[in-house]
Amino acid sequence: MISGKSLYVIVSDYRHGTTTLCDVAARTDDVGCLYEAFNNGGLFYDIDTGADFVNQMKIRIESTGWLSDKSIIVLKVFKRDWKYLHKLVSADVIDSVIFLRRCVSDSYDSYVRAMTTGDWSGNPDLRARGLGITEYKKPVDLIESYSQYKKSISNWFSASSQYVVNANIPSYEVWFKEVISPKFKFIDII
Repeated sequence: MISGKSLYVIVSDYRHGTTTLCDVAARTDDVGCLYEAFNNGGLFYDIDTGADFVNQMKIRIESTGWLSDKSIIVLKVFKRDWKYLHKLVSADVIDSVIFLRRCVSDSYDSYVRAMTTGDWSGNPDLRARGLGITEYKKPVDLIESYSQYKKSISNWFSASSQYVVNANIPSYEVWFKEVISPKFKFIDII
């Protein structure tokens, strides 16, 4: 809990459907979704990970008007955000972790497409508004192989889930195919 609000952290990686899950969360009453809060443009971007890390988060949360009436905050972390997950776990502010999984071959295909086109937008609505498009592109032969990618994803989920379990934080695993089902409700997993 942070600033009197329950904190739910989505642990996943690029191209696993986190934006879609966050969109579903954001449409849920009483939930404020910060998406990639530690990324450039996010609420906690450039936050100092020193001793007053949680206090800095509280100040930023309280300075946003739109979070004042929400009792639940959701944000996502990727493997590049390991230090933030570590700080959140160490500070004992996470109420629950949601591990979002996706078929690795599907996420890899999406990853290669994003790397080669520069289109990192997470959903059709964002693409239509021209968001998530970068100039950064990589030739296919410079992208990690499927086996490297699969091993990296497996290691990330294994390490992060073990870390969360060891910290006695409640967690839930959801698959992307569930998230895109019309039956899926975010409230069912919190």
